[in-house]
Amino acid sequence: MNLTPEQVKAFYAAAAKQYDAEFIDKSTSRGMKIIAGFLDAIGVMDKTDFMEHCTTTIGSSIYFPYTPGVATPQYPLDEQVSTLAHELVHCCQFDDDPVEFMVLYLTNKSARAEYESAAYAADLEWSWKTRQKGYNITLRAQSLLSYGLGQEHVDFMRQYLEVQDDVFRQGGAVSPVVEWAWRWFQENPA
Repeated sequence: MNLTPEQVKAFYAAAAKQYDAEFIDKSTSRGMKIIAGFLDAIGVMDKTDFMEHCTTTIGSSIYFPYTPGVATPQYPLDEQVSTLAHELVHCCQFDDDPVEFMVLYLTNKSARAEYESAAYAADLEWSWKTRQKGYNITLRAQSLLSYGLGQEHVDFMRQYLEVQDDVFRQGGAVSPVVEWAWRWFQENPA
């Protein structure tokens, strides 16, 4: 899929409207800087990594470490779309039951692994739709270690994504977010 900066910006605007989401530059958020310092202090994640390499969703607010529609080596346009699909899944999870989502995500490691697995499945599905191939599932599952989770959660996500990978390889769809995004790009070609 050949994306243009204008198309990605328009997609972000449409997604904000569709999912009632707010997009915030992470580097300008005092709250994100406080969270980064806290995660660094307790040894979960380096504060610079958190601020520069992690998109963070709280409720329907999504904090990006990049400017949507501005391609960089770390965040090319296709990665920006994939990242947004992942984060919109979290918005939907929150919308389903805000209190339960926040409590479980913060206090229950198995629930956090399940929430993240569903979101990573969305970007895996997007990869199949746009590139006709998946990604390194084992490597992606290892990312859960930076979420304060253990090897058992990494193994769970790897197995979950392997099953989803088979579904996507055969053209099946799972994520309503990806279905919406795919339809949007079909209706709004570059």
